[in-house]
Amino acid sequence: MSYSQSSAEILRDILESGWSLADPLEKVPVTPVSGTQYVYFFDRKQITMNEKAKAIVVEKIVHEGDENLIVHPNFTEQADIYEITLHLRVTSVNREQFDVWLKNMDNMAAEVIKILKTVYDPSSKPPTGVFFQAKSDWINEDVYKTGSQPELRRKLRFTLTRLAASLEDTFLGFGGVLIFDNSSQGDDPPTSSFQYQEVSDVTISEGFQQIQILTKDQTLGVGVAQTARGIFSGTFTALMNANLSNIIGNTTDKIENIYKPQEMVSIIGQIPEIIFLNNNNDTSSPLNTLTTTSFIKITNVEKIDGEAAILKYKLTGILTRPTQYAVSP
Repeated sequence: MSYSQSSAEILRDILESGWSLADPLEKVPVTPVSGTQYVYFFDRKQITMNEKAKAIVVEKIVHEGDENLIVHPNFTEQADIYEITLHLRVTSVNREQFDVWLKNMDNMAAEVIKILKTVYDPSSKPPTGVFFQAKSDWINEDVYKTGSQPELRRKLRFTLTRLAASLEDTFLGFGGVLIFDNSSQGDDPPTSSFQYQEVSDVTISEGFQQIQILTKDQTLGVGVAQTARGIFSGTFTALMNANLSNIIGNTTDKIENIYKPQEMVSIIGQIPEIIFLNNNNDTSSPLNTLTTTSFIKITNVEKIDGEAAILKYKLTGILTRPTQYAVSP
């Protein structure tokens, strides 16, 4: 029977392979030096009274497939909960030396968070999975007993939450990307297509106007109008964080330029037609990606700030033609 790693083993291996701290917090090297205390990594609790002096212990709170669930009518929120314990045995309680041990613990905690942010960022893609929320909560569990060496322990409860649709081929609203196609109009389009950073919401609304015509025909009832197709119209909005690469630059894709009249001969004095690609994935294996291609003229740029908020920009525009749809594996 083939062996399959547990979630705790996978996370343990991720932390160990990504560990970059040097002595005195170095992980076990390929060729260990006898008598040196290294940082060891475990996927289960250490045996009491036989613990390594420096250790990282990863535990999964519930088994794979038994995650904490919040069930909605058409989708489910799955929360994977891990507990990561950092352990340091203090060999000196001298005040100055003890401060060094506390600093070592802070460095270990910072290293764990750095690795988790790199691998389990909510916008990351498989193989670790797509999560719309990653939550970290620290607890101090230091142990001080008379007659024994102090044990510094920090426990991180790390929760990864994802959405699971009732059907795997349902596309997800989070984790999508917005791309400025470099074939767009403009005085200075980028040399390659540009992906906007930290886009939180994209809304597209489009259709053909319906013109009501009141005739003598009462087939649908007295006073009920007939309808005829009118012109196409549509609106586009995108909300994104005020990331430097989104805002500033000479090319047309930047927020400071995207809504301004152009000087190129073919559209002199006019707003450029922008081509936006919006990609969303489903949860099937392999993934399917829905790409909507929208043709837009940005008519308004709105700056949104607040006392306890990240600065955001809202782009609003009109669609110049119907959106195109494509699905690719």
